[in-house]
Amino acid sequence: MRIIIIILSLSLVKVSMAQAKAKLISVEEMMTALNQVAQYYEGATTFRFDVYYASYKGHESVTPYEESKGFILKSGTDYKSEIMGIKTVQSDQYMVTVQPDGKQLILNNAQKAVNHGYSQKEIEESLSKATKIEKSVFGNSVTYLIHYKDVSPISYTEMKISSQGYLEKITFYYSQAAEWESEEGEVRSSKPKLEMKYLNFQKNIAVEAKEFDLTQYIDITQNQVKPSDRMKDYELIDVRIKK
Repeated sequence: MRIIIIILSLSLVKVSMAQAKAKLISVEEMMTALNQVAQYYEGATTFRFDVYYASYKGHESVTPYEESKGFILKSGTDYKSEIMGIKTVQSDQYMVTVQPDGKQLILNNAQKAVNHGYSQKEIEESLSKATKIEKSVFGNSVTYLIHYKDVSPISYTEMKISSQGYLEKITFYYSQAAEWESEEGEVRSSKPKLEMKYLNFQKNIAVEAKEFDLTQYIDITQNQVKPSDRMKDYELIDVRIKK
């Protein structure tokens, strides 16, 4: 019985290795994959998912030294997120970003970019710096490994896309070493990485309008904008493009 289990285990390992074997792909194929991800989100009237951020001291590190949780919520052109402690809310013609550390409210025009992520031009510029792109399939997910030129601050990016078409995880492997202090007080250096996981994806859900209520943050009277009473200790920075 033990021999049979070992044989079955070895067979599963072979299948896994065959599934995960990477192959080189073109920039055009990578562009197609990213556009399909964008279309998946654009095809949803509303969606919500949680975001998990983790920073690691080295490329091979498995224990994060810093981590945080947040979310992204979209309904039509309205948008709300909380990422690494920074809140962003968009409704109607305004977008407000709340930065607690500096006690700042940043007021901007509503952005179309929040509906579909990076623009086509930004994606093309990023991929133009790639030296090699690898694709591997494992289970129900596809992983892309994008290697960049030596002058880039990122050595390579790893993207995991689900079979449904949404982004599950993206990891940035930095090319420059950063210094950090060990528990023994020694100064060490290593190339860090940043990992972002997108969890609990929900599509075409019911969303209440109050989620995007900007009056929690700003008061608007005759096109004059100031912080709301609850945000009166915050500095308002208006970066709108006036028409």
